[in-house]
Amino acid sequence: QDMRPEKQEQEVSKGIVGTLLEKAKNLIQFRRAKKLDRIIIFAKHNGEVVNADVEKLLRVSDATATRYLSALVAQGRLTRTGQTPRIVYKPVG
Repeated sequence: QDMRPEKQEQEVSKGIVGTLLEKAKNLIQFRRAKKLDRIIIFAKHNGEVVNADVEKLLRVSDATATRYLSALVAQGRLTRTGQTPRIVYKPVG
């Protein structure tokens, strides 16, 4: 092919960067899945879980705890009951 050395170097660099980004993304997803699993284990052990429990368990902010709980509800792994300020999440099954 008629690729200049600079162009070839850019293509190789993109491949390396792309690979590193993919690995980083996979690691982040793996760690998030582990955290979600910890929430489920806690909820099954205690029969329920609230936002404050997740904050303490994972040492995360209120907003992050809410996102994790919402994700578990969306996955069908938890059900949400109650009204603010006492929203309770219970394990499914």
